[in-house]
Amino acid sequence: MKKAKRLTAVILSALMAVSAFSALPVSAAEVESNTSAVSSDENFISGDYEYSLLDDGTIEISKYVGNDSDVTIPDEIDGKKVTSIGEWAFSSLLNLTNITIPNSVINIGNGAFSGCTNLTNITMPNSIKSIGETVFLKCQNLVNVTIPNSITSIGTWAFSSCKSLTNITIPNSVTSVGRFAFYGCEHLANIAISNNITVIGMDAFYDTAWYNNQPDGMIVAGKVLYKYKGSMPENTKLIIPNEIVSITDEAFYDCENLSNVIIPNSVASIGNRAFYGCENLLNVTIPSSVANIGHSAFEYCENLESINIPYGIKSIEDGTFKDCSNLVNITIPETVTSIASHAFEGCMRLENISIPDSVVDIGRYAFNCTEWYDNQPDGIVFAGKILYNYKSDMPKNTDIIISNGTKAISQGAFSDCVNLRSISISNSISNISSDMFSGCTGLTNVFIPNTVTEIGYNAFEHCSSLKDINIPNSVTSIGNSAFYYCTSLENIVIPVGTKSIGSNAFYGCLNLSSVTIPNTVTSINEAVFGDCTKLKSIVIPESINAIKSFAFSGCTSLKTIIIPKNVNFLGHNCIGYYYDEDSHDYLKIENFKIYGYKNTAAEKYAQDNGFEFISLADDIIFSDKSTGITVSGVMQNDAVLNVTKLENTFKNSVATYDITLQKDGAVIQPDGTITVKIPSSAENCKVMWLKGDGTAEDMNAKYTDGCYVFTTDHLSVYALVQDKTILTGDANQDGIVNVNDVTYLQMHIAGKKNTDGSALIDETNKQLFDCVDMNKDGKLSVSDVTALQIHISENN
Repeated sequence: MKKAKRLTAVILSALMAVSAFSALPVSAAEVESNTSAVSSDENFISGDYEYSLLDDGTIEISKYVGNDSDVTIPDEIDGKKVTSIGEWAFSSLLNLTNITIPNSVINIGNGAFSGCTNLTNITMPNSIKSIGETVFLKCQNLVNVTIPNSITSIGTWAFSSCKSLTNITIPNSVTSVGRFAFYGCEHLANIAISNNITVIGMDAFYDTAWYNNQPDGMIVAGKVLYKYKGSMPENTKLIIPNEIVSITDEAFYDCENLSNVIIPNSVASIGNRAFYGCENLLNVTIPSSVANIGHSAFEYCENLESINIPYGIKSIEDGTFKDCSNLVNITIPETVTSIASHAFEGCMRLENISIPDSVVDIGRYAFNCTEWYDNQPDGIVFAGKILYNYKSDMPKNTDIIISNGTKAISQGAFSDCVNLRSISISNSISNISSDMFSGCTGLTNVFIPNTVTEIGYNAFEHCSSLKDINIPNSVTSIGNSAFYYCTSLENIVIPVGTKSIGSNAFYGCLNLSSVTIPNTVTSINEAVFGDCTKLKSIVIPESINAIKSFAFSGCTSLKTIIIPKNVNFLGHNCIGYYYDEDSHDYLKIENFKIYGYKNTAAEKYAQDNGFEFISLADDIIFSDKSTGITVSGVMQNDAVLNVTKLENTFKNSVATYDITLQKDGAVIQPDGTITVKIPSSAENCKVMWLKGDGTAEDMNAKYTDGCYVFTTDHLSVYALVQDKTILTGDANQDGIVNVNDVTYLQMHIAGKKNTDGSALIDETNKQLFDCVDMNKDGKLSVSDVTALQIHISENN
């Protein structure tokens, strides 16, 4: 299997070398990022150069549009200093033979001269601080290059396939050479390598005359052990020279005859896959000087029985010891804070693992297929203080409360636990890791404490029974596809403080009807609400400056949208479109309207896509003289407010009003979120929205200055209700006792507060307290949560 992997890697490398500059696919996100960063108004042409202004007022050349073969780049254009040559600025110019770069330039971007097949000479000044990736890729006639002594690193593929290069001097300033940097420079015979270099990437000098002329055995470049070349004799024992400071990626890849290796205490790092596939390696001595061991460094070392992980290592990377099937014991030092995915997977004889309290993160499958894991009892498995995963099949309708003291929960810990019904996460947890609950199709109730700051990618993907979830105000980021295809999710409030919502975060939430986005979010990413077919309205806050491609594509119930003035970018098919399976194309939603402001990106998007555009005025206020009720917000200024006082038919209602907006005699709805104020002398009321289907919804109104104040995007019939009865167990006082009350009580016990800082449950309200104190012990605790769950079950 591992040989097939290596063959794949070689094929991919070859493909990259052939096509890296001729085909450069980029994602929609990258296109939009570039487009929004440098608009057409910020691009200029002067003579043979297209350029853009950088933040410091200097110039970056973005494209050479001339035809000269011998080019001297000026140090100023239009009176402004030239400091940067942008990505792909001169790429694939077949006429270019010589180029001189002025002293003003400090940066050369990725691919700047790639594919200039007739370029023979280039002069680079000592002002240059960085050379990007693929800068001279496939400049096959390049003969002379002097790398300035101001450069500290040479990027990936920088000179790859420069077949005419014969000599290169890497100055003392350079400390790292990237992967494939000189790959395929077949005539490059002389390479002067400084002893200051500490990192050389995989195959940096492969297929050069210098490499081909090296004798078999260990190849040392400066103070770096670059590669073992040729076939290794059986039962080889190696002592790495004392001056070596690092071992490169794949240095001993597939050296099946290596049996022992001693690494000196001069070595600081061991590269990725450095000893991958050394099947007969029995012993390795790793000194305390080693601070980094790369991913898969010892993967498939099938006969490795023991290894010491030096004190000082901070992380054990992905697959570092994967499939070391004879490894029996491992001690992880207290300096380690994270163990990545697959780190010890397949170490079948590994029965003893000592995990210190310093470890706060363990990746998915890190210990799967080990004797240690196989010996764990079914159920929740802990690795140190990390909840590693749930082992074996879970019983139906399982409810789990994570104990305090649990430091973290591993990625995918409960993935595909289809029988998980509810989970309460302890306040010792700071993030919901990636894939944690993905595929938990039976999950209906989740309590997330206000210690959680991040919800990882795919965290609740395909949790198809999850109807609602309370995201605490502590959450600052929601990852890509976090709630992907949560098809039962009906409402979501993204809390104030959330700064980023990942692509596809709520894609396919088919029953999602309302969403609240806080004004701390600045962009709506790709396909965030794609295919949310029941989403009828969305309020875009003033903080949003970009709505990216397909953000609301497939939201077929969304017929109108208000775009604030600050939105300056709208991506491809971001609103007003759906994907048609028959035509395999995106079609327009019929009668879709965009409300916005003149001379903005919203108006341009509407014009470019043929949508009706309705220009908005500033916020206006309507008032009803007879009742004193007012509504304010963004509305059509030719609308009319109509208020009718109705008979009080709802239980305990003290006043009922039918509030509508009308235009030309027809009832219309607001263009976005508006504020409603209803004067009343009756205190301690709730404002209930009386829906046409007979149900009622609490509008969470606040009583301020003699008025009940609330926000809505849908005017209808509202009743002021004084509720004087509380059902046993009705913790959230919505008149229904169900699993939501369990969550609400858990949140109260965990210290969750209302937005005004008050307790979720007013324990000074004796009637309410007595109805929630299920075990009648005079205090609210976890015991009451259990008793409430039993009460609901018995009275279902």
